[in-house]
Amino acid sequence: MKKNCCYTKEIRKIGNELEDLEHTSYEKKAELIEKRHGVKIPRQTVQYHESLISEEYLSKKE
Repeated sequence: MKKNCCYTKEIRKIGNELEDLEHTSYEKKAELIEKRHGVKIPRQTVQYHESLISEEYLSKKE
């Protein structure tokens, strides 16, 4: 876990993984994360983490 971060790397990557399946709003992604993993995460945080790791995620996917 990064310093000053309340979420595991797996939780932070979920936004990118959901985007692979279907273009979904950050609010909907936050709801899905809460339902599936029991972690309440603000939509802004989903957006922030998705933008931070999107380049890394896309590189690994290729």
